[in-house]
Amino acid sequence: MKKFFVFFIFFSCQNLFAINEIAFCNILSKPLWEKKYSYDAAHLMLIPLEYSFYSNNKKLKKCFDNHFEKFSKKIQKNDFSGIKYHQYLHFVGRYLTLSSYEKGKFFNYNLFKEIRKEFKNLWHEKSAWQWDSKPFIGIKNRLEWKLSVDDKDLK
Repeated sequence: MKKFFVFFIFFSCQNLFAINEIAFCNILSKPLWEKKYSYDAAHLMLIPLEYSFYSNNKKLKKCFDNHFEKFSKKIQKNDFSGIKYHQYLHFVGRYLTLSSYEKGKFFNYNLFKEIRKEFKNLWHEKSAWQWDSKPFIGIKNRLEWKLSVDDKDLK
């Protein structure tokens, strides 16, 4: 019964994505990195991203390639910040990871360089605040502080 259930879910998902391939490509043609879309889009489009690579759906993968190519041109020109953008960066990172596994496929190295630069900036330079405290310089400093403080001292 368990095998049938797993097969049924996988088959249902394949049909769902096949039916909605055009809809997903239409969504990906929009600037999902913008603040009003970034958090929800990154969250909701993660499963179609995974599906496109694991099922080798060339059309859907091409739509993701085009979307992230457009984003790679925008990331240099905008000052993105906040939790919504961080969620979107996770989405971009997952795309880069999945696309790096494909042999013979163009890897968007410019996007990788920009994302690496952004993560280094977040880790070492951008302000990372903490309630009732001065902001830290970079997430690394905030995380080191958080790990060094006893929980009872935080109250």
